[in-house]
Amino acid sequence: PAHDGGIPSQGGSTMLQLYAGIASHYLAGYPMSSESDMPSKFEEFIRQTGASLGLMSDNAKSETSSRIQILHCLYCIRDRQSEPHYQHQNPDERRIQDVKRMTKSIMFHVGCPAKYWLLCMLYVISLLNVMTNVHGAIPLTVVTCEVTDVSAFLTFHFWQEVFYQNPDKSEKLG
Repeated sequence: PAHDGGIPSQGGSTMLQLYAGIASHYLAGYPMSSESDMPSKFEEFIRQTGASLGLMSDNAKSETSSRIQILHCLYCIRDRQSEPHYQHQNPDERRIQDVKRMTKSIMFHVGCPAKYWLLCMLYVISLLNVMTNVHGAIPLTVVTCEVTDVSAFLTFHFWQEVFYQNPDKSEKLG
């Protein structure tokens, strides 16, 4: 389970629902405690990002449930599943593996405890959203049509110790 860092819905999460754009390469990750959370996370994705043109999944029951089918009809989202044991049919399966690989690599190199896997994975997703994709575009800019600010990633690195100010004006190491 993920460490409870005080962020709602992250503490105790055991999995992450990852949405990846085929053309934009935009990534969005939503922590979940069980697969039954998937429909509500899909609705949250639609609220934050907008309805996508289509959704391709690996034929998991949570991704083909009746509630998901209702959302597909409601928002005119095309639905497609890859065949069992043929992950290569999903073009974003490679991106999902890249997120996992980068998360493991960063955690190993900075000496981060395993319970912070979710925090690191969300960091990697944010980082990939501000880096240029294979088409030379920045995924976050493609989705939002706004200039992307990368200064947060240039100032500090993941798991770097920093001082922050408490409400009582004292400094604390974080």
